[in-house]
Amino acid sequence: MAVIRLYAVDERSRVGDEMAAKTGITTIKQFTYRDDPTEEWGNTYHFDVPPPSTSANWKILADALIAEEVKCFASTSRVIRAYGYDSDDAHAASVWSYDYLVAGTPSPGTIVPPGGGAKVAGDQAGVFWAKLPVMNSKGKPIYLRKYFHDCYVSTTDIDKLHANQKGYYETFAGKLVGGTIAVLGHWVARTHPDVPISSGADQWITTRTLKRRGKRPLATP
Repeated sequence: MAVIRLYAVDERSRVGDEMAAKTGITTIKQFTYRDDPTEEWGNTYHFDVPPPSTSANWKILADALIAEEVKCFASTSRVIRAYGYDSDDAHAASVWSYDYLVAGTPSPGTIVPPGGGAKVAGDQAGVFWAKLPVMNSKGKPIYLRKYFHDCYVSTTDIDKLHANQKGYYETFAGKLVGGTIAVLGHWVARTHPDVPISSGADQWITTRTLKRRGKRPLATP
């Protein structure tokens, strides 16, 4: 099985230590960062549907997720691998994987560069979120958050997401929370069963450091 070379935790939702069956999917995207065309960034989601029992059914779930994900980033990123998990354990090993690059079917982002928009740097990222109907031990709401690279900011305020980009995130988050990507059910926390009650996207651009930047040799020309 291929090794994920980059993984950044982007879900702030740990609320317990019990292990239970849960469907988790990680998608790995590839793009050029610091002149390395093989840099990767990833996101992991959990859903309230039972884990699939066959490889074919895992791929159906991954394909459905990826079809919506690609609407949120530029064509300079492409989904190249996916992993499936059947446990909410923080250290669970994947029970399924698929290499879209080897299969010759990577999925590039579909965003059309917007007027009045500028592409962000590799370490920069946009954020969308979902709010759970529970509080943490400090009495504050628990949020699920996803950080996406290869997005666009406004040229009139480079600290803000372009309005189109913010809309793409809000649409995707709404589908995840609303359960309208039928085969996936609802987006939920890794260790909490409740469905989020609201979703949205931050207006400000942020950073999400690529953990192995500069530590790998460039791809052979």
